[in-house]
Amino acid sequence: MQKYLFLFRLIINNNYICIKFKLNNMKNYLLIVFAFIGTTSLKAQTEDCNGVINGSAVIDECGTCQLAYLYNTVTHNVTFLNSVDGLSAGSNEMLVSPQSPGNPYWNDCGENYEVDCNNFVKGPALIDTCDICRKAYAYNHITQSVTFVNHVDLHELSENETIVLPDSDSNPYWDDCTTSSVIESTIKTNENLTVVRVIDLLGNELKTIKPNTVFIEFYSDGTHKKSLVIK
Repeated sequence: MQKYLFLFRLIINNNYICIKFKLNNMKNYLLIVFAFIGTTSLKAQTEDCNGVINGSAVIDECGTCQLAYLYNTVTHNVTFLNSVDGLSAGSNEMLVSPQSPGNPYWNDCGENYEVDCNNFVKGPALIDTCDICRKAYAYNHITQSVTFVNHVDLHELSENETIVLPDSDSNPYWDDCTTSSVIESTIKTNENLTVVRVIDLLGNELKTIKPNTVFIEFYSDGTHKKSLVIK
């Protein structure tokens, strides 16, 4: 009679998996099990439509990226969420998942609730006169770095950051039809022009230019150039 050693009872995706080993081949079986566990863990790391690893966002039949949110039963305010892991609803709050039967946004297709050009319910993205969908972004005053956001609720601002909406007067991308990307570099032909002012993306004057940051130079003829120094 062959002897077996019951070694593991795994729980994977809420299912129990029992594994028996022959004593004389236990080493080989262990290697297979550990490889299986590692592969399962890697496959579990999936990115949702909001770009969050193992996030809760789901695309509905309309192609809208639906987010989980907290609903305040007193103020009726909605706070969209990146993830619901470890989250508990507070007083007067309800946690609503994307596919919840009580979620009015699910499969609404923009009929009753506005969907922005970035396919998010009540998202901040807008289409400018260049027919380009512009996102809101967080701007860091210290590093001059830009972080685009799908929804203003989804980015926790640091003390040095400010949210810039697509059509804000301080947003240099709005109605800039020369590019659809973050960085623009315009070639100037008149080398005799002098720089009269240099600002960052929020309109703050710069005395020095830091590497890997976007800045805008204004010239004596009234023109300007958006540039990036890469080091």
